[in-house]
Amino acid sequence: MRALADAGSVLLIGLRNSYPVALHLKQQLQQARGRVRLAPLPGQTLGEELVDVGEGDVVVLLGFRRRPLGFERLVEVCAASGARTVLLADSTARRHASAVDLWIECPLDGVGPFDSYAAAMSLVSVLADGVLAATGPEGRRRVGRAAELYEELEELDLR
Repeated sequence: MRALADAGSVLLIGLRNSYPVALHLKQQLQQARGRVRLAPLPGQTLGEELVDVGEGDVVVLLGFRRRPLGFERLVEVCAASGARTVLLADSTARRHASAVDLWIECPLDGVGPFDSYAAAMSLVSVLADGVLAATGPEGRRRVGRAAELYEELEELDLR
């Protein structure tokens, strides 16, 4: 958690079915700290997203089952960038664990025929809570200011 809280910037990379989990993690982390980005953005390449990543940054790769070809090379490039690398994935990505600084295995098993992302979304909550705790008063002020802006902009129906 401390690495995510203290990083100069955090880049979250989620491809295919990993993208919604990465998007949710971005939304949660962004409340506690600044400079959180999601890749790839529509119409962008990963090269454009990775060009500024380096020492002092953290790259979180979300690589759940059915990753696209080239994921192994993406892990290698991120690891070589000088940024700390985190891989959050199911057991099918275990072979990439030795290339990253931190490997977090998260199962997708469910009772039905489709993958369940319930554990992954719960893990997002745990990570975000930990980052918020690590940011201390500054993070809590940021969350409070975001809540003020929701109200000011009348963005949320809280009735």
